[in-house]
Amino acid sequence: MLVVDEINRGNISKILGELVTLLEPDKRIGAAHQLRPVLPYSAEIFGVPQNLFVLGTMNTADKSIALVDVALRRRFQFEELMPDLECCELLPSEMRRVIDKLNARITLRKDRDHQIGHSYFMDVSSPEQFNEKFTVTIIPLLQEYFYNDWDGLRFVFAEEKTEEDGHFIRRIPGADTKWVRNKWQWYTDAGDNAFDCLGQLLKNYGFAVETGNET
Repeated sequence: MLVVDEINRGNISKILGELVTLLEPDKRIGAAHQLRPVLPYSAEIFGVPQNLFVLGTMNTADKSIALVDVALRRRFQFEELMPDLECCELLPSEMRRVIDKLNARITLRKDRDHQIGHSYFMDVSSPEQFNEKFTVTIIPLLQEYFYNDWDGLRFVFAEEKTEEDGHFIRRIPGADTKWVRNKWQWYTDAGDNAFDCLGQLLKNYGFAVETGNET
């Protein structure tokens, strides 16, 4: 098996070379239309066996997905892998509910391709680990997804209808005048460095901390 990570980011002609054509099922050794060209540098006869599998990964939220040409698309079968929190064996149920709710709101505001993947939470098992992961990884990702879209951020956090000092997104002091252009800031900008991300998400989404049931 040959694995090419982020295949859509590379130069396919340089990565695969003659494999681009020889990968086709009917061009492999022993197939109906097998091809065995002579390599230009080594002058050796080359062919692709039937049992060679090429696995290429790509992120559909990546803009470079548009660069994958038709020739490559028709030589590969595409299997979509959506976020699957069942892969996170250590992740408690209340955290799964929170992430599922977050992804549901991201899908509504953005699209399904920008959901938070399960790979971020594979080793998370405690609230402390969740808060650290959310702070250093998920929030920067959301900042990129919703650049200059404060309404979008407030929606995905379920903070669009109320304003509280405990929210992820808070009003900037003095933002009530008509001259200001920006009214919102992150909790870190407000000086809250001991913020409980998990607790606030549970509260915002209406999940009870004790039972994990929706209220």
